[in-house]
Amino acid sequence: MRKTQGAATVRDRAAILEESANKEGAVHPDGVTPPVILVVEDDLGDRILIERAFEECDNAVQLRFATTGDEAESYLFRFARERGSLRPALVLLDLNVPGVDGRELLREIRADAVLRPTPVVVFTGSDDTRDVYDAYDLGANSYVRKPDSAAGYRKVVRIFEAYWLRRAELPGDGGDV
Repeated sequence: MRKTQGAATVRDRAAILEESANKEGAVHPDGVTPPVILVVEDDLGDRILIERAFEECDNAVQLRFATTGDEAESYLFRFARERGSLRPALVLLDLNVPGVDGRELLREIRADAVLRPTPVVVFTGSDDTRDVYDAYDLGANSYVRKPDSAAGYRKVVRIFEAYWLRRAELPGDGGDV
């Protein structure tokens, strides 16, 4: 799912997220609704690499992109509560996004009783040791530095898919609250 960038406001992008949630909540041909992965990432190049890498995975997923922390908040605290089946099975969170930054968003997710069990993987370019400790202190389930190549993204996304979507037991299969 691609979002048109440019002069769109946070409110415009939130409307786009809502529209895409309404369209893409459909059941997969095998009768199972694919898990939702919320990707909080402001860099277009990284979003494209993540999307392409997930397209190559074995499991069908519904990717939702939020380019700011404010968009992610809107999705998580509004859409996820109103449409429980679209609650993310996994959040991939960049720490350095505009608006509410990734640290604050992680703090808010862990403070919310409904969203607290949602796995959050900090997926960021930061190699600052303080960021690693801060992320875990705030409740991140994992901290992964972004790779520096398309092949690296494919490898990391395959690992995310294998562990988080096939091996790990997730609360409510990403849908039940």
